[in-house]
Amino acid sequence: MGSCTAPNRPAVSPRRVALLALSSLLTACSTGADGTPPPPDAARVNAGSPLAAATPIVAVFEGEVERVLPAGGYTYLEIEGDAGARWVAVMGPGLPAGSRARVDAYAIQHDFHSRRLDRDFAELVFGTVVSSPREPSPPVTTRPST
Repeated sequence: MGSCTAPNRPAVSPRRVALLALSSLLTACSTGADGTPPPPDAARVNAGSPLAAATPIVAVFEGEVERVLPAGGYTYLEIEGDAGARWVAVMGPGLPAGSRARVDAYAIQHDFHSRRLDRDFAELVFGTVVSSPREPSPPVTTRPST
């Protein structure tokens, strides 16, 4: 039986998967009720999308998940890192409190109001999170067998 992986095929990063999912979501949300595309002058991001007023960024940071606030399809995570506490919105369940997280941020919005939570955030980062080890892993070295 063969392997499930394709040789010479690069791995897809979680960030790329998230951006493709976001692009698909925004495209789906921008079609009419009958599935027709929006007129050419329509905004690129659906006005109802939380990303409509966000500024695109590329940033990576790590920290510990302090609080978790589920809100429908999104989860808001308060992550304490070297630069202090930051709120991050992710699609899906996110990580549990107490987890060490790496955040790949793709957008930021200031003075964000969550209708579902009825809460204001001075700054909200949109991104993806993955579990991160508490200590950096040592480099892997190989030794010739004797």
